[in-house]
Amino acid sequence: MDSSRMGKCERKRETTTRLDGKIKAVALQNKRASCKNLSMELAHEGIMVDRRTINNRLLEQGLKSYMRRKKLPLTQKVKHTRYINGL
Repeated sequence: MDSSRMGKCERKRETTTRLDGKIKAVALQNKRASCKNLSMELAHEGIMVDRRTINNRLLEQGLKSYMRRKKLPLTQKVKHTRYINGL
C-alpha cells in the first residue's frame, strides 16, 4: 500500500444528509423516545432505518438517544429488607 493513496476506503453510508436531518427532526419532537420508537415512526413514513443507525446519527449530531432499560422484579428478600428499613 502506498501512503499517498487517498480515497473512499470506508463503508458507504446508508443515510443521506437529508435523511440525517429527518432523523434529527423526529428525535427533537420527542426527546425521550428510544431508538426503536424512532425507527418505527420513520417506518410509518416509508423510511426503513435500523435502530443502531439512528443511534449513531444522533450521537454524531450531539444528541442523546435513550434505550429502554429493563427493571428486574424484586425478590422476596429485597422486599423484606426494604420493608424493615422503611424504604
